[in-house]
Amino acid sequence: MNQEGQVQQVQESLILKKPQRIINRYKHNQLLYNYFVIRDFKSAQELIEKLTQEHGDIHEYANQIQGYIFKMTGQLSKSTETFKKFLSFNEQDQEVLKTIAKNLQLDGRFKISLDVAQKALNLKKNDWEVFYTIGNCYYAQKDFDKALINYKRAFELSINETTYNRLGKFYLSLEKYDEALAVYKTALNSQPQNNELKALLGVLLLRMGQTQEAKRYLESVTATDTKSLLGLGSIMQDQESYDEALVYYRKLIAIHPTSAQVWNNIAMCYYGKQEILPAIISLKRAIYYDPFESTIHFNMGLVHLYEKQYMSAFHYFQTAITLNPDDSQSYMYLGIALNKLNDFQNACRSFERALELDKEKDYLIYLNYCIILLQRGDESSQYAQQIFRYFCDQYKEQEQHYDNRCKKEVVQELKSQIYKYLKS
Repeated sequence: MNQEGQVQQVQESLILKKPQRIINRYKHNQLLYNYFVIRDFKSAQELIEKLTQEHGDIHEYANQIQGYIFKMTGQLSKSTETFKKFLSFNEQDQEVLKTIAKNLQLDGRFKISLDVAQKALNLKKNDWEVFYTIGNCYYAQKDFDKALINYKRAFELSINETTYNRLGKFYLSLEKYDEALAVYKTALNSQPQNNELKALLGVLLLRMGQTQEAKRYLESVTATDTKSLLGLGSIMQDQESYDEALVYYRKLIAIHPTSAQVWNNIAMCYYGKQEILPAIISLKRAIYYDPFESTIHFNMGLVHLYEKQYMSAFHYFQTAITLNPDDSQSYMYLGIALNKLNDFQNACRSFERALELDKEKDYLIYLNYCIILLQRGDESSQYAQQIFRYFCDQYKEQEQHYDNRCKKEVVQELKSQIYKYLKS
């Protein structure tokens, strides 16, 4: 073989040994992931478009990230379609099915979401997230029995913040306080250092009237937990330990200085101590921070009524009614203020409206109305006696349920005033 032939042979062998160019579709995955994690969606989108141009729709990771970007930017329909495209690479991908089911549920397409969630369950039967999504779908469709079954199953499979909060709130919405209590206690057994759970338990026990146990849970929480400080303050306030309550509220106001609720509670502690000026100042702050909260205006009305500033009381009660027109107590106190302003007819209208709205049989409305009618005399006295007889019959039946000592004393005082009028 001549020299020229040998050179050609060597060249051919080198060509055969030269490595082929391999298309690596995965080399940009880490960069794409980094963009997504830091929420640089613009850069992520540009990279996705570049990868799509290079590889078409076969780049799995780009499709997956695109789907999550659509979801996080509220484009649920586009997100669902993108994940369906991703699913074409692997129909047995349970995580993708879960994401599609969640998207459909958030998009209000509950029937389709349930179908997809069932497919996900067929691949993995004990996935709490799937049961949680199914529960949300049934809850949105107002099928509360099936929703409860799935929420309970999700909670059994995984006791976490999502499951115990949802199941607990579900029971609370049905006023099943004992069941909600059991959920939170079970969760706390698995997470004994969880201060949020302790605070939830304390507030719930406080709501159920179990103040001593509530106090035990709330005191075990750190001093900076707002729910605990508010709960402990409320316990002390209900027990008329106003100075102790103020200690908790002052700690709380140092954390949330613009909280209208806390300023309102501070004001009512001062009112309980009969320190009217700081009570009014605190209520004015509360109104400044939340001018549309009816309770604050109602309490301001009470303070002015106590101070015999009847015109001011009238205005605040009227504002409270404007903000919450279904509050029977606001109408009752408005009636008292109007009577003090010698507007008997409108006072009676306010009391009649209070009786119409009263669903909890608040006997203070009946007794105060009786006193106003008896003070008027004439034909009003006969009507007052009818109302008083009705009150006596109803109160005798319900007296055993009165566990509020303060209210019982007020009722007895008002009854004694009425008996004086009836005897005279």
